[in-house]
Amino acid sequence: MKADESLEQIFKVQAGKLEESYARLKQVMPSYFFKSVSTEDLAAILPMAAELENKSGIQMIERPDRILMVYLKSETCNPVCTSRFFAGKRILRSIIHESALLDGSGGIIVIEQITKDVPGPEMKPLFSSGQIEAEYRKFYERLPENLKETAESICWRDVEDLDLERIAKRLRLVCEVRKRDYSLTEIENVGGNEYRITMAVAVVARSEGYYAQTLEQLEASGFKVTRSYLRNFTAGGAPDDFRRKAVRVNTYYIVPVKPGADAPEKMINLKRELNELAWSPQFDLFERELLVRNEFCCASVNLLRAASEFVHSQLSFVDRNAYSLPEIQRFMATYPAVLRRLADAFESKFHPDGPSLDFGKAIQEVREEIANINSGMAEKDAKVKVVLSSVTDFICCILKSNYYSEKKTALAFGLDPAFMRHYESISESYGKAFPPERPYGVFFFWRRNVSGFQIRFSEIARGGWRTVAPKPVKSLLESGDSFEQARSELFRECFVLANTQHKKNKDIYEGGSKLVTLLKVTGEFDFKTELWAAQRAVFEAFLQLVNYGADGKLRDGKIVDFTNRADIIEIGPDENMSDEMISWMGDRAGEDGYTLGSGVISGKVDTGINHKHYGVTSFGVFQYLLRTLQYLKINPAHDDFSIKLSGGPYGDVAGNMIKLLNAEDGTGGYRMPGLRIVAVTDGPAAIFDPAGIDRRELSRLVHSANLDSFDPAKLGGEGAFMIFNQPDGDSRYPMASVSGGNLRRAMIARDDFMRMFQANICHEADVFIPCGGRPQTINAGNYGLYAPDGKPSSKAIVEGANSFITPEARLALQKLGVVIVKDSSANKCGVITSSYEILSGLLLDKNEFSAIHPELVAEIMDRLAFCARREAEWLFHEFELRRSVPMTELSDQLADRINEYKQQLFTMLDSHPELVTDGVIFAHLPPLFRKKFADRLHRIPPVYRKAIAAVELSLRIVFRKKLSLEEDVRQIVSSIG
Repeated sequence: MKADESLEQIFKVQAGKLEESYARLKQVMPSYFFKSVSTEDLAAILPMAAELENKSGIQMIERPDRILMVYLKSETCNPVCTSRFFAGKRILRSIIHESALLDGSGGIIVIEQITKDVPGPEMKPLFSSGQIEAEYRKFYERLPENLKETAESICWRDVEDLDLERIAKRLRLVCEVRKRDYSLTEIENVGGNEYRITMAVAVVARSEGYYAQTLEQLEASGFKVTRSYLRNFTAGGAPDDFRRKAVRVNTYYIVPVKPGADAPEKMINLKRELNELAWSPQFDLFERELLVRNEFCCASVNLLRAASEFVHSQLSFVDRNAYSLPEIQRFMATYPAVLRRLADAFESKFHPDGPSLDFGKAIQEVREEIANINSGMAEKDAKVKVVLSSVTDFICCILKSNYYSEKKTALAFGLDPAFMRHYESISESYGKAFPPERPYGVFFFWRRNVSGFQIRFSEIARGGWRTVAPKPVKSLLESGDSFEQARSELFRECFVLANTQHKKNKDIYEGGSKLVTLLKVTGEFDFKTELWAAQRAVFEAFLQLVNYGADGKLRDGKIVDFTNRADIIEIGPDENMSDEMISWMGDRAGEDGYTLGSGVISGKVDTGINHKHYGVTSFGVFQYLLRTLQYLKINPAHDDFSIKLSGGPYGDVAGNMIKLLNAEDGTGGYRMPGLRIVAVTDGPAAIFDPAGIDRRELSRLVHSANLDSFDPAKLGGEGAFMIFNQPDGDSRYPMASVSGGNLRRAMIARDDFMRMFQANICHEADVFIPCGGRPQTINAGNYGLYAPDGKPSSKAIVEGANSFITPEARLALQKLGVVIVKDSSANKCGVITSSYEILSGLLLDKNEFSAIHPELVAEIMDRLAFCARREAEWLFHEFELRRSVPMTELSDQLADRINEYKQQLFTMLDSHPELVTDGVIFAHLPPLFRKKFADRLHRIPPVYRKAIAAVELSLRIVFRKKLSLEEDVRQIVSSIG
């Protein structure tokens, strides 16, 4: 046969296959397929469809603007699986066509048309904001306040196929989501058994796998997606413009494939499930085993994910190696029947319409089922029982949760602190990991890539909010180590900081608390965007649990509350908390009618006393430093002495401490002329200079740059060095050093860098002031590095940073002769300032606060000096009297004594309200309130008045000769007048 005849035969055979392929598609594909597919796409689809029986898997053709896929539907080839291909890609729309069942095989042909969102020039608006507003009024009575600005930010290229009506209707969702952090879903019947789902979500809230998650959820709920449209509906403002976020609107057309999937109650649940996807993890073990395989709902799976994270946070202090989070989740997923019964019991107990089953009976049955677990592997069963009983205990200790709230951004739980007894019963090591006191209340928060605790030690409490965000390292083998370490320590870090705060708060009416959240940095967005999104989400969830109305009930009627109390919480700024976030939180709480309004957080730029600007924390630390130098017989105005610091010039405490240490006397000289700052250790860099780090260069950086901006040419002493936390691709770090009078530069290995970095706080100096750094930096395992051969590298330590040294290390160093001023004493002035800021906000209008701000700050600074010096004198006086008692123990004794009186008086004043006089309240406030605003005390909530009276009286009792408690109180009240 000639070549041209062979080709002709091949063409004829292929043409026949294409004709057969077309005929089969015509027979089995829905009519919409042929209306929506172009001739060009059909020409590409027919050859792939003709080879379906001969080729396994997915056949795909990718073009610059679209993707075509053809395959036989199976467990490994389906729209959910293919959607995962597009994680991280910009997809504009997806149309999924499924055939009728094929004769013989019973298979289903799936053809997917994916349109890429190809960057292109901006389009001119298709409709004016006036036209949109007029159209909006046709359907809705009330116009959103941000409708006009939202309409003006529409991404017209993404919505060019929508008519004016559909744009207006979608804007109802977009306007709300744009200034909030939850997602909104709307489900409409569009004829027959077909439904349209419209989901609006802030771009920063969704993950790369959001589309695939949605398809999986719809499939698990018994629906088939026929087509979907994914649109970037609006552009966003600046990263710190939290009310003008970019919003994506995804639309799905679905039909039920399971009987009853579209029953009314099922559709209500589906809407709730879809809203949770924006903050749910994706493609994890629980999704595969619980959501897909065992048909749990998304909300229940999220509850169990949160439970696993909580249980891990506790079992980390039982046996960290035996109870890793993956192991905990594996053990849980192995027993889905137990998990389902626990989820059902929880959902019944907290259902807004009341319980549907006996919670106590259900839990008892679960406990019996756990006790009877026997896989034949005793060691494994023992660990499984610990995990499942811990999950059960978590469910039992929940007192309130936003689980049923319709507009949530994270799960939040108010817990009975009695959960700690469960873990103490498992292992003695658990109880030894924490200070002996137990909290008054605990909150737990969870969402994708974020978890956290808020712990408080009294009914009315305040404390800072820090976000721990370990930065991933480049090495794949070590990339998650720092995060996993922080995850394992999260609860202890929060507990110890809250406990320290409680002791620190002895001078104010609030007890101590701390909020610590852990953020897993993904790199999907820039760091600030990820950080702020996580903080907003946690705050929204937190607010739902503490926002009570005048009737003493939570404003969110979906929350069942078993606490029988109205929690009042105050927050302060801490690590990774920005001015932008502080302002937003204050406004947000005010909008929702929180008891304290914007006073939920202190440190606001416009109506607050910014700690960093005024250096209030460092000012207090400095007072203790002066008293410590006096004890060491060092006169800073004349004598030579040396100091080393942790924390950098850009930070609050370290930066302001550098400013105080380098303060000038008005003639161009230093107030402390003989001071040498020999070492500074900060995250970006570390510097050591035995001759003293150049003071003017260091001062130049204060609040303007990090330590890595220090000019190495300013290094002076022989052996001085500066190392930079800036690894290259080979994990080598830059170093500048002085040798033989010359400045030399080199690259050093990672291990050498870490050794020098960690040892930088161990250089000899008279006083060490930790002003920054992670908790437990000096601990029982490494304190010997600080005191080689039993000789401490400093005579004293004044703790400007919280929990920098563990209790065990403190005691060991004090036995070696180091004088340590504990954090709860040394850095208490920041929280005192915050307390006065909140009270000022209650007593003054915003314009009044601004008008008296300078005078108020001056009086508060006087109060800080008085509080710090009074306690410092007491500590050193007692220390010299009782040499056998470590100063840190004296600090704790003082705090415990004052707090004990505070609690006793708080209770006693219920039966003696006559002792809560205006005079006592004014005695606690800066003098200007008595002089200028004597008629404002009624603005302070009664419970706050009682707490203020309790602390003011407690302080006066402790710092004077003690009589009987009531006699002391009456004498003091009488003397105040």
